[in-house]
Amino acid sequence: MIPEYERPVAPIPAHYLEETATETRTPAADIAWQDFIADERLKKLITTALVNNRDLRVAILNVEKSRAQYRITHSSSLPKIESTGNFTRSHSAGMRSDLWSASIGTSAYELGRFGRGRSVNQQALDSYFATAAARRSAWISLGAAV
Repeated sequence: MIPEYERPVAPIPAHYLEETATETRTPAADIAWQDFIADERLKKLITTALVNNRDLRVAILNVEKSRAQYRITHSSSLPKIESTGNFTRSHSAGMRSDLWSASIGTSAYELGRFGRGRSVNQQALDSYFATAAARRSAWISLGAAV
């Protein structure tokens, strides 16, 4: 029941998308910030800001919270199997009796005929990815502001 996502075509002229064979460019996302900042004092200042910023810590904790929520949501879509065992031994009038019992079962498992479980899992995963992207955005913004 989840609609299929179709990525829209980017409104970029075709000649910008072409890359010549002689050019070898490293994408900006693959370059560490320490590689293009030359001033050592500025590097130390940015590092201090990134390590000690409380808002960035909150963003990191939100990512962990979102990851835990995804794991909970994902695990709730799996069947829960429960098992119990019991052993009782009794002595009465010189006789001994043993009683063994065991049970196994599943409880509250919802079959996904219409994709509800898959949709809920996908929503939790998307929320986790969005939170992780927000953390990275906060990290980049803080470094840029310094």
